[in-house]
Amino acid sequence: MKKRMLSMLLAVLMVLTVLAPLALTAQADTKLLGVSVWYNEPKIGMAPQDVVINGGGFFSDFNVSKIFSTTIGHRLSILKDDTTFGVGRYQMTITLTPKAGGYFEEGFTVNISNTYKPTSRDINVDVENQKVTIKTVYDFTNTVSYVQVGGNQVPEAGKKADSSYPYALDKNGNAIHSDSAVVPMVKMDSFWYKGESTGSGIPFANFLSKTSVFEKGQTYTFRFSFVCRESYSFAETVTFTHATQDASTMHVYYVEETQRYNVDLTYKLPDPDTDKRLYSCSYAFTIPVLGNTLSMPTLNNLYNAAKDFDCEETWTKKSNNEMGIALVLKNGAVFSEGTYHVKLVLTPKAGSYFYKDIDVRNYNLYTPAGGYTVKTADNYISIEADFELSSKIGTVKLGTSQTPIASHTADMTYPYAMDENGNNISADSAIMSKVRIEEDKSFWYEGVSSQVPGAALAKTDKFQVGKRYTYRFYVSAREGYTFAEDVQFLYNTSEYVKITAYPAGEKNAYLVDATFDYLNVLKVIEIKDVVAPVIGAPATGTGVAANPKKYDLTGTPVWLLWKGPDDVEELPSGAKFEEGKQYALRVRLEIKDGSSIAADGLNYILTDKDGNDIDFYATDRVNLEILYIMNPLTKPAEPPAVKLGDVDKDGEITAADARLALRRAVDLEKYAPGSDEFIACNVDKDAEVTAADARMILRAAVELEDPTTW
Repeated sequence: MKKRMLSMLLAVLMVLTVLAPLALTAQADTKLLGVSVWYNEPKIGMAPQDVVINGGGFFSDFNVSKIFSTTIGHRLSILKDDTTFGVGRYQMTITLTPKAGGYFEEGFTVNISNTYKPTSRDINVDVENQKVTIKTVYDFTNTVSYVQVGGNQVPEAGKKADSSYPYALDKNGNAIHSDSAVVPMVKMDSFWYKGESTGSGIPFANFLSKTSVFEKGQTYTFRFSFVCRESYSFAETVTFTHATQDASTMHVYYVEETQRYNVDLTYKLPDPDTDKRLYSCSYAFTIPVLGNTLSMPTLNNLYNAAKDFDCEETWTKKSNNEMGIALVLKNGAVFSEGTYHVKLVLTPKAGSYFYKDIDVRNYNLYTPAGGYTVKTADNYISIEADFELSSKIGTVKLGTSQTPIASHTADMTYPYAMDENGNNISADSAIMSKVRIEEDKSFWYEGVSSQVPGAALAKTDKFQVGKRYTYRFYVSAREGYTFAEDVQFLYNTSEYVKITAYPAGEKNAYLVDATFDYLNVLKVIEIKDVVAPVIGAPATGTGVAANPKKYDLTGTPVWLLWKGPDDVEELPSGAKFEEGKQYALRVRLEIKDGSSIAADGLNYILTDKDGNDIDFYATDRVNLEILYIMNPLTKPAEPPAVKLGDVDKDGEITAADARLALRRAVDLEKYAPGSDEFIACNVDKDAEVTAADARMILRAAVELEDPTTW
C-alpha cells in the first residue's frame, strides 16, 4: 500500500513539473519567420480601395495597411480611397507590423507572389522598429511607345512552321498582347511567309500554313501585326526590339490608313549542299589607347573574323552626366580619358553559315576589367567589351621570373609590371605601356626592406638558407601617365612577399621593395582532411597539403593495398576497405620555390577532417612520393546496449528517468527518434514515447514492475 501511495505522489509531482513549463510556453511570444504577399494589380480606372492585399506564411499575424501617393509638381500627394487612377506615376506603400504577441528577427523573408513587373519595387525589413515596408512604383500610360517582339521558333530546314508562339512585351517584360494580360495594350496577328520582308502586299502563295515545311537555302519572314486596343494609341515614336535578336534583319512598317504596325523578322536558311559552313570564328581588334585615333574596321586581318564575316562595329563613350546618354564615335575620334564601349556584330558573308555551337576564339592580347562578352545566335555573333582609359595609374602588380632559392645565383630576375587585370604595362611592346622598370637601378639585396638598402648582390652571388632577401624595383611612369595619390603596389605571384614603396628622388617614380620570407627549411610535412580507412567504406579518401605556401600535391592521393615494401597494389575504382587487410595512402608532393628540405630528414603528420591524428608509418621515396602505411583494419567494438528505462544513463531506473520520459512525451525534451535517450524512454517499443512509457518507468522505479520483462 505504501508503494502505491508513493507511486501516486510521484506521478502528481511529475505532472506539475511538466505543466508549469507548458503554461509558460503558451504565454511566450511567437517568432514570425516570413510572409508571402499578393494583391490584384492597380490599373487606370481603378481606385485604391479596389486593391486588396492578401498573403500567406505568417501574413495573418500582421497588421496590414496600404496607401497610394502621386507627385503633383514637387509635392507628394496621398490619394483618397475612392480616387480614380489616371495617366501618371503612382506609388503604393504596404506596411506590415506584427500583431500583439508576434515579433521577427534578422533573416525574416518577404516574397511578392505577383508576376507583373512594375516600374520598381523596394522592400525594407526594419527589425529595430518591427516594421516591413513594401514600396512599389507604377507608371500608367495610355500610349504604346515600346514593344519587344519574340517567339519560340527559328526556321530550320525540314521542320514545320507550327511552333512560333509569338508574344509582345513592354519595357518591363510584361505581356501586352493577350486578352489575359494584366494590362492588354495591343492586339496582335502573326504568320510566316516565304521571301524577303515587304511593306506592300504579300502574294497569297507565299503564306505558310502550320503544316508547311521550311526548305534549305530559302528565305522566310515572320510578321507581327499590331493595332492598339480601345483606350490606347501608338506614341509618335515607337521602339521595336527583338527578344532574342536571332533574325538576320528586322523591318518595321507603319500603315497610316489602319494605324497598324507590321514588324518583320527575316531569316535566310543555309543550303549545306552549296554554302560554306564556318566552324570557328577567331578575332582580335585594335585596343583603344589614350591619344590614339579610332579607325574602323578594327578587326585584325590575321584572323578569319575579318575574312569570313561581315562586321557591324559600334564604339561609344559613356557619359558621366545624369542623362547617361552615350556618345557614338566616328572614325578619326581621338581616345581621351573615360569609359568606352565596343560592340561587334558578325554575320557570315554570302554563301556561308554557322550554328550556335561555333567555336569563338579571342586573340586579343589585352583583357579589360569586365572581360569580353560573347553571344552566339543562329546567324550572328556579338562581341562586347568596356575599356576604361585613365592617365592615372592606380594598381601595379610587380613580379620577377626569379624567387630566391637556396644555392641559386641572383642572375635570372627579369622584372615586370602588370595592371590589376593581368595585362603587361611595363614592356615597350605592351598594348598599354604605362610604367618603366629601370633594370640598371633594380637589384637584389640581403635583409628586409630599407629606404637605404645594403649592398646589391652580384649576379654571381648565391642565395643562402635561413636568410631573407629583398628585390628593389625602380618603377617610373611613362610619358602621359602619372601615379595616383593612393597607388597600390602588389606582388604578382607569391603569397609570402611583403611590399614596401618609397617615393624616388625624381617625380613620377617609386622605389618598391619585395621582401621574401626566410628561405624555408622544411622539417614537417602535414597532410590533412584524410578520410581514414573504415571497413566497408569506399576507398575514396583524399588529403590536402596543409601548407600550400611551401609545398603542394602534384596529383590526387591514391589508396593502395599494402602487402609489403615491394608488394603494393593500387585499388580499383569502387573498391571498399576490407577487414584484416592493410592499406597505404600514396601522396606525391612538390616543394615550392623559396623552400628546402632539412638535411636531417622530414617528420610526417596525417590528420582526418576533424583534426585527429591517424596512426601510420611513412616511407619517403624519390621525388617526395610518400607512402602513409596504416595498421591492419579490425572491426570496432560493439557499443553497449541501451538499458530500457535508464534515460539519464546513470545505471539505475528512478523517478528522474520517468520524469524525463514524460517530458519527452509532451515535447519538452527533444530526444530524436533512434537516439539512446529515445530508445530508453520507449519501453513499450511502439516507436512512440507516451505517458504510458513514463508510467511503466515509474512503476519500475518503485518496484511495481520488472524491467527485465520489457
